[in-house]
Amino acid sequence: MTIEVREAAPSDAAEIQAFSDLLAEDPDVDFPPGRGESPITAYQRERMLEEFACRENSICLVAEVGGEIVGVLDCLGSADEATRHAATLGISVAGEWRGQGVGKALMAAAVDWARRSKVVRRLELHVFPDNTAAIH
Repeated sequence: MTIEVREAAPSDAAEIQAFSDLLAEDPDVDFPPGRGESPITAYQRERMLEEFACRENSICLVAEVGGEIVGVLDCLGSADEATRHAATLGISVAGEWRGQGVGKALMAAAVDWARRSKVVRRLELHVFPDNTAAIH
């Protein structure tokens, strides 16, 4: 099994949306706003990916195995000048791929991207207190 991590493109929006919709149905995931209610549409996700591509302090990464998206990491930097050096991470991994290095590969790629960035100096990850995998 080879985990490939790459920057998401706007053309990935529909596949990322399908991944997100499946994740929303996973009983082991606290998914806002609620089960079966994706917070954004595929169209909005495509616009978001276009915006990320234009910003120095934001990126969306996908992890693929055999061409299938098994994990997504969003890294969103602030538009405010005073805090544009900080980016907040959001990460999700498909249930059957948890514990197999997908999250680790995504985090390593995000840290590498931040280190190469001319802007980002701090990454922040907010997690629920019972999410031991994310805390680790």
